[in-house]
Amino acid sequence: MALLSFDEAAKCCGYRSRSQLYSLKEAGRLDPYLRPGGKRGAQQLETEPPGHPPLVQFVHSIKASKHSRNPVAPPSAAEGDKGLDRDQLRQMVAQLSDVELMDGIQSRKRRDHFAAIREEWVAELARLDAKERNGELVSAAEVRKEMFQMCRSMRDNLLGVAARVSGRVAASSDVREVQVLIEEEIRTALRVLSDG
Repeated sequence: MALLSFDEAAKCCGYRSRSQLYSLKEAGRLDPYLRPGGKRGAQQLETEPPGHPPLVQFVHSIKASKHSRNPVAPPSAAEGDKGLDRDQLRQMVAQLSDVELMDGIQSRKRRDHFAAIREEWVAELARLDAKERNGELVSAAEVRKEMFQMCRSMRDNLLGVAARVSGRVAASSDVREVQVLIEEEIRTALRVLSDG
């Protein structure tokens, strides 16, 4: 009787990760193999429990039944229009493994879930396209380019203030007049920025 962690058991079964074993555990398929006593109270898997096939053989049989391509044939139409008998239906369901039944349910849920997400994304893209056509939404690259040009123009205008007023400021001895000249040039630079 050997006990393995889920990682070790996954390697013995030929899986790259333990996720497949965890899904079998969640489905209740590994209950006869589970044993307490792992690190920090984690469960371990017994390789050969009494009264059950070896763990690796059991997992491979589930894997083989899951990937089998033998569909269950429905009753023939020659039986009449009476519909399916409950016993026949039970036999058909019994031919499917639990994993196949769960996979069918989960894949349907997954498909519906992703279809709903896709519909949301398509609706969001349509909404964004409409806003872009109406001019309510612009590209971030365009905004960055326009902002760069505006800031560059502002910088150039403000740096040019000293060159434009230095001669008049040097010629003036009145502090009030110098202040008015500098304020006028700054207002001109700001007006150019606001006009775009």
